[in-house]
Order: sequence, then C-alpha cells, then structure tokens
Amino acid sequence: MYQIEVYGKASGKIAAVLKVQKYDLDKNLMDFLREKKLPIASSCAGKMQCKKCIINGFLLSCSVTLKEFLRNSSQPIDAQGDSNKFLITIDYL
Repeated sequence: MYQIEVYGKASGKIAAVLKVQKYDLDKNLMDFLREKKLPIASSCAGKMQCKKCIINGFLLSCSVTLKEFLRNSSQPIDAQGDSNKFLITIDYL
C-alpha cells in the first residue's frame, strides 16, 4: 500500500520506515506514529494546543488523519516520483 520514511533532522538519519495498512488510514497521524514507537512530543494529549507534535516543519500531527496527510502530501521520496512513498521530517529526532 503506502510507505513512510521518518527522517530525524537532529540526527540526520532515517528513524523508521513504516508500512501503512488500509486499516491505518483513518487514524490520527500522531497516534499512528506513536503506535509505531516514535516519540512524538505533545503536552496537550492531541488537542492542538501545545504545537509540539509538528512534523515537516509546519503540520501538527494531531490535526490530520493519515489518509489526509497522504492525500495532501507532495513529497515523493524517490527520483521516479513513486506516489506510494512519503517522507515525514521530525526536527528533534
């Protein structure tokens, strides 16, 4: 289905490569990343108040579903423009 590479800006490394299943698509993006054992910062429990769960420099991971993120993302990873591969950048990883 889909694949997401999670890049840690602080470490300069790929922190995880995640496979997205159909049943994941309606999950909140922050919850999905946490389920995959990624330490997503948040002190407001996903209520869009603390703004600590920012990914890709501007997007609150608690504010979108995985489906919305994939639909609106314009970041194919590979040179062939594979539309099934996406990149998430997290500054503090």
